[in-house]
Amino acid sequence: MRKFKIKVEQEALADIQDITDWYNEQLAGLGKRFQITFFTNLPLR
Repeated sequence: MRKFKIKVEQEALADIQDITDWYNEQLAGLGKRFQITFFTNLPLR
């Protein structure tokens, strides 16, 4: 299986932050859980 690295552009990071904020509005701490899950499971460079 080939491994790839994903580069997240600044615009995408801003979107991720917007999503994080929305999740936190729905339930305190949910945005943090989203970010932890997102950044731990992607092979970022």
